[in-house]
Amino acid sequence: MTHEKQKGLFKCWTDERVGIALLAEVNLQWSAVPRGHKWFWVESFTNQGHFSSVSYYEHQEFPTPSAHQWGGCSATLLHKVARRAKSGGKDESELGRFSWIKIRGRDIRQQESQTDGPPAGPLDLVVVSAYRPNKEGTNAGSVWNYQRHHWLSKGVTMDPRDKLTLDLVDLIKQWKAEGCEILLGLDANEDVSYNSPSSFRQEMRSEGLMEAILRQHQDPYPVTTQSRTTDTPIDGIFVTDGVYATNTHPAR
Repeated sequence: MTHEKQKGLFKCWTDERVGIALLAEVNLQWSAVPRGHKWFWVESFTNQGHFSSVSYYEHQEFPTPSAHQWGGCSATLLHKVARRAKSGGKDESELGRFSWIKIRGRDIRQQESQTDGPPAGPLDLVVVSAYRPNKEGTNAGSVWNYQRHHWLSKGVTMDPRDKLTLDLVDLIKQWKAEGCEILLGLDANEDVSYNSPSSFRQEMRSEGLMEAILRQHQDPYPVTTQSRTTDTPIDGIFVTDGVYATNTHPAR
């Protein structure tokens, strides 16, 4: 809790009254985080409302001297938004690839004559945080390599990056069938402005999810990292049609 990055997160979330925080590449083995340092134990952080779903690599064979672990992600609701948490979940493969929270929406009734469309009832919002690993490298301890090892042990030869995309698409289809709106925030480790048919952006577009930052800023694309300001945008926010981006800050 005393780490400078953690204190910076708490300050940002408090000052900006953040309601939804999606983090990718958290680099934590949450089971090894000491008692008293996990978010739900920090009274100053949780007393206004808190709900989290975290995902990390859970196939660790040997204990580590610290809680550090590459990859992982988290989805967190804060303040009043946390009170509308309906359910949460994580990557069932226990690889730490994504986590999600379903937020209870308004009660929307269908007309009696309406036969098509989503089911009657609350139009919930699912927020998802995901981490897509870098491409294959020589580092045996990289996220890509340990995911590759896991899938090969299951007889799956697909590239871990493509496997993540496929599994996210399956979940998106399921949530849309339930009548949910979706907001997916992720570190894609790929230029999210790509338009090629095999790009992650186009895969999401085929499922009805558009990149929200590109909707607001056509050119140039805003910087998505703090320190490497000349890099291509590898982080994105993909949303269904019912999720709108608005600018609530005055011009500066």
